[in-house]
Amino acid sequence: MQCSNNKGGVVLTVGLPIWKSTHTVELALESLARQKDVNFDWELVVAEEEDGAYTQAAIENNFGSRLRKIGCKNIVYLPISNHIALSMKWRKMGQMISPSSKCFLLQAADCYSYPFRLAETYLMFQEDKDIDWVQQKKGIFYNVNTKHIYLFDWDSEGYNHPCALNMAMKADYIRTLPAQEKFSCVDTWLYTSATDIKGSPLNVKFLPRGNWRRGVDIDGRNHISITRQEMMEKGIPPFTPIGDFLKGLREAQISLPDDIAKRIYEVEVMKLDFNELPKVSVVMIQTRTNDWFEKAKKSVNNQYYPNKELIVVNNLEKKKTIGACWNEGIKRATGKYCLFVGDDDEIAPDYTMSLIINILHNISIGRNLKGMTSYLTAFDEDVKASVPARLYPTGMWERNYLLEHPFDEKLKKRVDTEYYKEGGKHVSTIMGWNYGYFYRQHDDMISGRNIKFKIKPKIVDKKKEVDIGRNDKCLCGSGKKFKYCCGRK
Repeated sequence: MQCSNNKGGVVLTVGLPIWKSTHTVELALESLARQKDVNFDWELVVAEEEDGAYTQAAIENNFGSRLRKIGCKNIVYLPISNHIALSMKWRKMGQMISPSSKCFLLQAADCYSYPFRLAETYLMFQEDKDIDWVQQKKGIFYNVNTKHIYLFDWDSEGYNHPCALNMAMKADYIRTLPAQEKFSCVDTWLYTSATDIKGSPLNVKFLPRGNWRRGVDIDGRNHISITRQEMMEKGIPPFTPIGDFLKGLREAQISLPDDIAKRIYEVEVMKLDFNELPKVSVVMIQTRTNDWFEKAKKSVNNQYYPNKELIVVNNLEKKKTIGACWNEGIKRATGKYCLFVGDDDEIAPDYTMSLIINILHNISIGRNLKGMTSYLTAFDEDVKASVPARLYPTGMWERNYLLEHPFDEKLKKRVDTEYYKEGGKHVSTIMGWNYGYFYRQHDDMISGRNIKFKIKPKIVDKKKEVDIGRNDKCLCGSGKKFKYCCGRK
């Protein structure tokens, strides 16, 4: 591997945000100290709240000399007085990097990076000046709660997300990030922000396939990872269960140093009593009796979240407004939070858990949050297309707040939009493609078919259909690979 810095000066920056990561951050730093083939100058920028247990002195004393031996010219420690959103932390780190730096590597505090990550990442940026984003398709997750190993595969059928693992971006993008508070799905926010800064789709390249088995992501040390644990155990894309720790290492041919494997296995479990999770009342207005309504109810009943109830408000005669129906459901609800789902929509199995965990996380750091929502994925069965949309479903709200601030019962449509004008001051958003709320578009809608799909006519030769590979873009115009779209069996 040949990667060098002929001009001098720092050419790569590693950003490491820390927050209550004492159990894992030493493993992350250890992985940086064990990097190989680093023949260029780089720097480490660390951002941590001042009440954090892992200090600048600890980093310097435990790793300073070893990092400098492999080309680390600067160790920048950025103390933060109060807890801030992870998005703002990345932004602050971006403003601290050296002017000469060409690429910014995202190092998670719970990730033990494989030993050639820095060298391979910089080599890709060095060889192709047009690259905007680098990442890796495969990786290994170890969950401290289950003590099991799981395979992450970005190419898994049914998984449609722009971000993978071991990500890095062009340094100019991290320098100019917008000032936005995002506590979850921050990888997606970074990707979309970089896209907005560039003004066109990012040029994404993938790291070599061979070395991913020499690193591992440690999962289960924060609230956000609880939803991911459910996906891992049930084998929901992009995850595949492999086995318990030692068996999983062997079967997946994972090559970790013995001392690192032992330290990873000894990471303490984060204790969380699922019985203490607040009750959620899912409110649904019934306006139809067809298969769509049954699918909507089934998606609610299939939620992983244990403490929930379904409240169905009968509006088959359509004599009540949406606001009146929502308010009726809120009064009947017995949960601390109310989640609103359309009777023609569907939600992913982890959707309720994702919203609640994000709410609890925000409250734990002092935010006065009354609700949580997400972007939605619109789909239209008639045109056989789906598209991620920057639109919000009604979301999940604290019931007491809803009782004090009821929905407008006079409005016949755009009830959510009007409610967000005031209530939006107290709600946050989970960003992401296909995050979990699936919005069915059809003719029998109050707002009509208001989301436009870019559908191209099917191209057919007179003798035979055009030959298309499984990994080619689908001819329907969805933007997905053929195997994930019209090529599904």
